[in-house]
Amino acid sequence: MTYIFDFDGTIADTLDLVVEIGNELLSELGLPTLTEKDVKKLQGMTIPEMVKYVNVPTRLLPQLAIKGRGRLTKRAKHVKPIPGMVDVIKTLHKQDIPLGIVSSSSRESVMTFLQAHKLEDAFEFVDTGAGIFGKSRRLKSSVRKHKLDREQTIYVGDEVRDIEAAHAAGLKVASVTWGLNNVALLSRSNPDTVIEKPTQLLDLAKKQPR
Repeated sequence: MTYIFDFDGTIADTLDLVVEIGNELLSELGLPTLTEKDVKKLQGMTIPEMVKYVNVPTRLLPQLAIKGRGRLTKRAKHVKPIPGMVDVIKTLHKQDIPLGIVSSSSRESVMTFLQAHKLEDAFEFVDTGAGIFGKSRRLKSSVRKHKLDREQTIYVGDEVRDIEAAHAAGLKVASVTWGLNNVALLSRSNPDTVIEKPTQLLDLAKKQPR
């Protein structure tokens, strides 16, 4: 069994930083910034719903995504891991379970984080740069590139788009509840399993055929 992880919100605790950067970009566009109440509402929305809620013109999304990714990369050294995830990843690695990362983040951002937390050797591959709506293509490419068995591969992510991308790529998906989307929205999107704390990933690994 191979586990592919999303990065932001799944391994790295980036939600507050993403909101901070998002508010910077909204302010630069002259749009209202997000309150804590707004963020709670957004966690129950899909990406298209979020875009509509914050009233950002669709034509600006590619440019804003590039700007946001660049700012996140510059601040990557300050990003903390989700509590418990470092130990879980190291344990999975010690159990010889193949691990990979497929993320929309920049490679520099991901590698800076992995090196800071001594996790760079735990992952057999790190594939980055998937667009906001292009993660399924990146997942399919990673499966082909690394010759993975779709029936023996699980994608672990924190968003509805991770569920949709995994299903489109023919993979099983485990949705974690500590990231961008809340458990109610994730559950409605039919993940194969819902993970509420990192150690449950170890329990999941025990249930999978090796």
